[in-house]
Amino acid sequence: MKDLLFMFNSDSKFLIGKTMIFLILLYVAQVFITSVFPFDLPDTIRNYKVIRESSPTVIYFGDSVMRTVHPQDRDKRPIYLMLQKNLPDDLVASIDQMAYHPGIYEAYVRNIAQSRFKELKYVIVPINLRTFSPEWDKRPQYQFEKEKWLLSYEYTPLYSFLHFLFSIRAINLEPISDVSFLQTPIYLGEKQVGIVSDFENYSYKEFSEENFRKKAIYYYLYDLHSEHRKLQSLINIAHILHEKNIEVVFYITPIDIESGEKILPNQFKKQVITNASTIVNEIENEGFTVLNLVDALLADAFHWNVYINEHLNMKGRIFVAEKIAEDISRFRKESEIQK
Repeated sequence: MKDLLFMFNSDSKFLIGKTMIFLILLYVAQVFITSVFPFDLPDTIRNYKVIRESSPTVIYFGDSVMRTVHPQDRDKRPIYLMLQKNLPDDLVASIDQMAYHPGIYEAYVRNIAQSRFKELKYVIVPINLRTFSPEWDKRPQYQFEKEKWLLSYEYTPLYSFLHFLFSIRAINLEPISDVSFLQTPIYLGEKQVGIVSDFENYSYKEFSEENFRKKAIYYYLYDLHSEHRKLQSLINIAHILHEKNIEVVFYITPIDIESGEKILPNQFKKQVITNASTIVNEIENEGFTVLNLVDALLADAFHWNVYINEHLNMKGRIFVAEKIAEDISRFRKESEIQK
C-alpha cells in the first residue's frame, strides 16, 4: 500500500512538474513571439480598444454610410455625432468601417459579451440591404477574417500567437478567392441573370442607363432567404446582447427607392420592400424589434455619384439620427414601465 501511495505521489509530482515546465515554456514562447512578431492591429481594432476604456453607454456600428457626406452639406458630422447631440445624457461611440456588415458586427458583439462594458446600455446595428447581396457578401476584401480572429480569441492563450500564425499563413484569411467571387451567380428575384463578372468589368466605367439598371439589380434585387448567413448573424447578435441585458437597436437603412423605380419600374421597390420584410419578420419572430427605414426617404436625401447606393447627404443623416434617438427613447420608456 505504501509502495502504491509512493508511486502515486511520485507520478503526481512528475505530472505537476511537467505542467509547470510547459506553462513556463508557453509564457516564454509568448514573450518571444510577441517581441519578434509584434501585433500589427487594424485601426478598427485599435479604436475598439480605446472605446472599451471610455465606458460608452451607446455603441453604434456602421459602414461607409456613417461618414459619407455630400460636398455641399453644411453639416458634415457623421451620423453617430448627430445622434450624440440628440442623446446628451449618453456617451455614443462608433465602430465603423467601409464595408462592415452583420458578420463582423457579430464578432464585435461576442467580444463585447466577454468584456467589461459596465455602462453599456444600447448597441445600434444598421441593416444595410446591400450587405446581403453577392456584391458585398461574397467579395473577398469584405470578409474581415483578421479582425474576426482577433476579436474571437482575445481572451484565450492563442491570442498572443495570432500574428505569428498570420505571418506564416497558418490561418486562412482569404476564405473566398477572387476567381470564386467572379463566378458567383447574380439573381433578379429568383431568376439568375448572370455572374459577378458580368456586373463588374471595364464596361461600367462608362455610364449608361443599361449599366445603371444592371448595377441596381446587382446591389439590391436578389431574393433574400431566411437562411442567409448575415441574417443569422443579426439573430445571434440579438440573443447575445439580450443575455447581457443590453438593448439591441436594429434599423434597416434607407434605400433610394425613388431613383431605383425610375430605372426598374414595378420591380425595384417591390423586391427591396420584400427583402426588408423578410428581415423584419425573422427578427420579430425571435422576439426583437426592427426600425424599418428602407422606404422612409426620397431621392433628395441621398448622395451618390454614378451608380445608385445607400449613402446619405446631410438631410438623410439628420433624419436617421433623429429616428434612432426616438427608438432609444421608446426603449427607455418601456424599461421604466416594466420597473
